[in-house]
Amino acid sequence: MIKKRIHLLILFSLLIAFNIHGQDTGSRLPLINVLEEVQNQFGYQFNYASETVEGYSLVPPNKESSITKTIQYLQEQTGLNFIILNDNFISIKRPNLELCGYLKDKDTQEPIEKATVQGRNNAAISDENGYFILKLSSKNEEITVRHIGYKTLNRDYQFFKKDTCSVIYLLPQHQQLAEIILSDFLVQGIDKLNDGSFQIDFDRFGILP
Repeated sequence: MIKKRIHLLILFSLLIAFNIHGQDTGSRLPLINVLEEVQNQFGYQFNYASETVEGYSLVPPNKESSITKTIQYLQEQTGLNFIILNDNFISIKRPNLELCGYLKDKDTQEPIEKATVQGRNNAAISDENGYFILKLSSKNEEITVRHIGYKTLNRDYQFFKKDTCSVIYLLPQHQQLAEIILSDFLVQGIDKLNDGSFQIDFDRFGILP
């Protein structure tokens, strides 16, 4: 009897876990397709600008979820703001997100000027103090920092501190130039003798064309 109860408890736990994580498995679809499915299922109409939902893809929400749980899931997966209005309308907007920081050389601690800080839709250039401020469209964006002479830095938005403009260090990119050997190059007026020595005739001295 005890074993039977244990088996039932395990089965019940597995069913709960499957229901919770059911939304995290399956094929990813473009957000616009997921929104169409949600509209057909619940009868709600989404209002949004086309560029607001471009570039997002996710696993469709569990069809057993309520409209409230579905909207919560969509917000968590995209970072967009879903606002339920009257008459079954839902407005979708990008959050007002900004990322600021100071770029510095890892070795010298000197500020890095004119570095490019790139998000999904916007970019910023660091000033003479290495300071930048970048407008973001989503918390799920990847940030890329580029500057000639430094290694490119790629980090998710979640990697950076949100409550302050923190210092971000870039590693110098050291490039070794290939060795160039010039052979059989002589200047007019300089002759190489058989014994390896050179003879200079100043009347003919000059550079070969």
